[in-house]
Amino acid sequence: MTKIYLIRHGKTAFNEAVQKKLYGLSFNVNDILDISLSNDGIKEIESKYNELRGGKIDVVFSSTLKRSIQTANILSDIIDCHKIITDKRLNEINYGSFEGKIFDENDYLNGKMRTMKNPLDIRFPNGESFNDVYNRINSFISDIKIKHKEKNILIITHKTVIKMFLFYFKYDSEKNIILDKYKNELIFKFTL
Repeated sequence: MTKIYLIRHGKTAFNEAVQKKLYGLSFNVNDILDISLSNDGIKEIESKYNELRGGKIDVVFSSTLKRSIQTANILSDIIDCHKIITDKRLNEINYGSFEGKIFDENDYLNGKMRTMKNPLDIRFPNGESFNDVYNRINSFISDIKIKHKEKNILIITHKTVIKMFLFYFKYDSEKNIILDKYKNELIFKFTL
Protein backbone atom coordinates (compact mmCIF):
# COMPACT_ATOMS: atom_id res chain seq x y z
CA MET A 1 0.00 0.00 0.00
CA THR A 2 1.32 3.43 -0.96
CA LYS A 3 0.78 6.19 1.61
CA ILE A 4 0.58 9.82 0.55
CA TYR A 5 1.03 12.75 2.93
CA LEU A 6 -0.09 15.96 1.27
CA ILE A 7 0.97 19.38 2.58
CA ARG A 8 0.55 22.92 1.33
CA HIS A 9 3.71 25.04 1.17
CA GLY A 10 4.49 27.35 4.08
CA LYS A 11 3.20 30.91 4.26
CA THR A 12 4.48 33.64 2.01
CA ALA A 13 4.21 37.40 2.44
CA PHE A 14 1.25 37.30 0.04
CA ASN A 15 -0.54 34.66 2.17
CA GLU A 16 -0.11 36.92 5.19
CA ALA A 17 -1.27 40.16 3.54
CA VAL A 18 -4.53 41.73 4.68
CA GLN A 19 -5.69 42.02 1.08
CA LYS A 20 -5.03 38.63 -0.48
CA LYS A 21 -3.57 38.58 -3.97
CA LEU A 22 -3.96 35.62 -6.25
CA TYR A 23 -0.69 34.13 -7.34
CA GLY A 24 -0.25 30.83 -9.00
CA LEU A 25 1.77 29.37 -11.80
CA SER A 26 2.38 32.43 -13.95
CA PHE A 27 2.73 35.09 -11.27
CA ASN A 28 4.76 37.96 -12.71
CA VAL A 29 3.99 41.26 -11.04
CA ASN A 30 6.76 43.80 -10.47
CA ASP A 31 9.16 41.21 -11.91
CA ILE A 32 8.49 38.82 -9.04
CA LEU A 33 8.55 35.50 -10.86
CA ASP A 34 8.36 33.20 -7.88
CA ILE A 35 7.48 33.88 -4.24
CA SER A 36 9.63 32.73 -1.31
CA LEU A 37 8.47 31.68 2.13
CA SER A 38 8.16 34.46 4.68
CA ASN A 39 10.07 34.27 7.98
CA ASP A 40 6.81 33.26 9.66
CA GLY A 41 6.30 30.60 6.98
CA ILE A 42 9.73 29.12 7.68
CA LYS A 43 9.05 29.05 11.44
CA GLU A 44 5.64 27.50 10.81
CA ILE A 45 7.14 24.65 8.79
CA GLU A 46 9.87 24.05 11.37
CA SER A 47 7.37 23.83 14.23
CA LYS A 48 4.10 22.42 12.92
CA TYR A 49 5.10 19.22 11.22
CA ASN A 50 6.70 17.39 14.10
CA GLU A 51 4.18 14.57 13.63
CA LEU A 52 6.15 13.61 10.52
CA ARG A 53 9.39 13.30 12.50
CA GLY A 54 10.40 9.70 12.94
CA GLY A 55 7.92 8.48 10.34
CA LYS A 56 9.43 6.71 7.38
CA ILE A 57 9.13 8.83 4.25
CA ASP A 58 10.74 7.28 1.19
CA VAL A 59 10.52 10.22 -1.19
CA VAL A 60 9.48 13.87 -1.12
CA PHE A 61 7.78 15.44 -4.12
CA SER A 62 7.49 19.20 -4.59
CA SER A 63 6.11 21.53 -7.19
CA THR A 64 8.77 23.43 -9.11
CA LEU A 65 7.81 26.74 -7.46
CA LYS A 66 10.17 28.26 -4.90
CA ARG A 67 7.74 28.30 -1.96
CA SER A 68 7.17 24.55 -2.27
CA ILE A 69 10.82 23.69 -2.81
CA GLN A 70 11.80 25.71 0.29
CA THR A 71 9.14 23.88 2.30
CA ALA A 72 10.39 20.52 0.96
CA ASN A 73 13.98 21.35 1.93
CA ILE A 74 12.99 22.28 5.48
CA LEU A 75 10.81 19.19 5.89
CA SER A 76 13.42 16.87 4.39
CA ASP A 77 15.73 17.78 7.29
CA ILE A 78 12.95 17.20 9.84
CA ILE A 79 12.03 13.79 8.43
CA ASP A 80 15.56 12.81 7.37
CA CYS A 81 14.62 12.09 3.77
CA HIS A 82 16.72 13.98 1.27
CA LYS A 83 15.32 12.46 -1.90
CA ILE A 84 13.35 15.43 -3.27
CA ILE A 85 11.82 15.25 -6.73
CA THR A 86 10.28 18.34 -8.31
CA ASP A 87 7.36 17.86 -10.67
CA LYS A 88 5.64 20.63 -12.62
CA ARG A 89 2.34 18.75 -12.47
CA LEU A 90 2.23 19.78 -8.79
CA ASN A 91 2.44 23.51 -9.64
CA GLU A 92 -0.37 25.87 -8.67
CA ILE A 93 -3.14 26.70 -11.11
CA ASN A 94 -2.46 29.44 -13.65
CA TYR A 95 -4.87 32.20 -12.59
CA GLY A 96 -4.32 33.94 -15.94
CA SER A 97 -5.63 37.53 -15.97
CA PHE A 98 -6.22 37.39 -12.20
CA GLU A 99 -2.57 36.70 -11.28
CA GLY A 100 -1.28 39.28 -8.82
CA LYS A 101 -4.68 40.95 -8.43
CA ILE A 102 -6.50 41.58 -5.17
CA PHE A 103 -9.46 39.38 -5.79
CA ASP A 104 -12.13 37.42 -3.92
CA GLU A 105 -11.76 34.03 -5.55
CA ASN A 106 -14.84 32.58 -3.84
CA ASP A 107 -17.13 35.38 -5.12
CA TYR A 108 -15.93 34.67 -8.66
CA LEU A 109 -16.30 30.90 -8.26
CA ASN A 110 -19.77 31.15 -6.70
CA GLY A 111 -20.92 33.26 -9.65
CA LYS A 112 -19.48 30.79 -12.16
CA MET A 113 -20.99 27.78 -10.38
CA ARG A 114 -24.48 29.21 -10.79
CA THR A 115 -24.12 28.95 -14.57
CA MET A 116 -22.05 25.77 -15.04
CA LYS A 117 -22.99 22.13 -14.59
CA ASN A 118 -19.50 21.00 -13.61
CA PRO A 119 -17.46 23.24 -11.28
CA LEU A 120 -14.26 21.66 -12.58
CA ASP A 121 -14.96 23.30 -15.96
CA ILE A 122 -14.43 26.77 -14.47
CA ARG A 123 -11.51 28.40 -16.29
CA PHE A 124 -9.72 31.56 -15.18
CA PRO A 125 -9.52 34.05 -18.08
CA ASN A 126 -6.26 33.42 -19.98
CA GLY A 127 -5.39 30.72 -17.46
CA GLU A 128 -6.22 27.16 -16.51
CA SER A 129 -9.42 25.40 -15.54
CA PHE A 130 -9.77 23.18 -12.49
CA ASN A 131 -10.07 20.29 -14.95
CA ASP A 132 -6.62 21.15 -16.34
CA VAL A 133 -5.16 20.86 -12.84
CA TYR A 134 -7.16 17.69 -12.15
CA ASN A 135 -5.75 16.09 -15.29
CA ARG A 136 -2.20 16.93 -14.13
CA ILE A 137 -2.91 15.32 -10.75
CA ASN A 138 -4.48 12.26 -12.34
CA SER A 139 -1.33 11.80 -14.47
CA PHE A 140 0.90 12.30 -11.40
CA ILE A 141 -1.03 9.72 -9.34
CA SER A 142 -0.90 7.22 -12.22
CA ASP A 143 2.90 7.55 -12.21
CA ILE A 144 3.04 7.17 -8.43
CA LYS A 145 1.06 3.92 -8.63
CA ILE A 146 3.63 2.49 -11.05
CA LYS A 147 6.96 3.99 -9.94
CA HIS A 148 6.49 4.30 -6.16
CA LYS A 149 4.39 1.32 -5.19
CA GLU A 150 4.44 0.46 -1.49
CA LYS A 151 6.25 3.72 -0.60
CA ASN A 152 5.51 6.50 1.87
CA ILE A 153 5.38 9.74 -0.08
CA LEU A 154 5.34 13.33 1.11
CA ILE A 155 4.01 15.87 -1.39
CA ILE A 156 4.41 19.63 -0.96
CA THR A 157 2.19 21.61 -3.27
CA HIS A 158 -0.43 24.38 -3.51
CA LYS A 159 -4.04 25.14 -2.59
CA THR A 160 -5.72 24.28 -5.89
CA VAL A 161 -3.61 21.17 -6.43
CA ILE A 162 -4.58 19.95 -2.96
CA LYS A 163 -8.22 20.56 -3.86
CA MET A 164 -7.82 18.35 -6.92
CA PHE A 165 -6.20 15.60 -4.83
CA LEU A 166 -9.21 15.86 -2.49
CA PHE A 167 -11.52 15.54 -5.49
CA TYR A 168 -9.55 12.54 -6.81
CA PHE A 169 -9.84 10.77 -3.44
CA LYS A 170 -13.54 11.77 -3.16
CA TYR A 171 -12.92 13.72 0.04
CA ASP A 172 -16.01 15.92 -0.49
CA SER A 173 -18.34 17.19 -3.21
CA GLU A 174 -16.90 19.13 -6.15
CA LYS A 175 -18.55 22.36 -5.03
CA ASN A 176 -17.35 22.10 -1.42
CA ILE A 177 -13.82 21.25 -2.52
CA ILE A 178 -13.65 24.18 -4.96
CA LEU A 179 -14.95 26.69 -2.39
CA ASP A 180 -13.23 25.49 0.78
CA LYS A 181 -10.04 27.15 1.95
CA TYR A 182 -7.66 24.70 3.52
CA LYS A 183 -5.14 26.04 6.00
CA ASN A 184 -1.45 25.79 5.21
CA GLU A 185 -0.65 23.57 8.16
CA LEU A 186 -3.03 20.70 7.43
CA ILE A 187 -1.65 17.28 6.50
CA PHE A 188 -3.96 15.20 4.34
CA LYS A 189 -3.31 11.45 4.33
CA PHE A 190 -4.35 9.06 1.57
CA THR A 191 -3.58 5.50 0.55
CA LEU A 192 -3.39 3.99 -2.93
